[in-house]
Amino acid sequence: MGKQMKPEPVIATWELWSVASMLISVRGDGAETHAEAKLADAQARQHEGDEIVWQGIITQLGRIRAGN
Repeated sequence: MGKQMKPEPVIATWELWSVASMLISVRGDGAETHAEAKLADAQARQHEGDEIVWQGIITQLGRIRAGN
């Protein structure tokens, strides 16, 4: 048997934006630091799904901060 393909994770942009917005509300200026720590943890655990999520949240934090 061949290698099984993992399904591509599907995360809506609005979900990532929602979490990013909540992080700003809760952590203020520390939102990016928190998200970057979570991304580093996911990378250390080699958890691809968490990496995708936290990278997306960091992207949305940047967009929110830029006013987009």
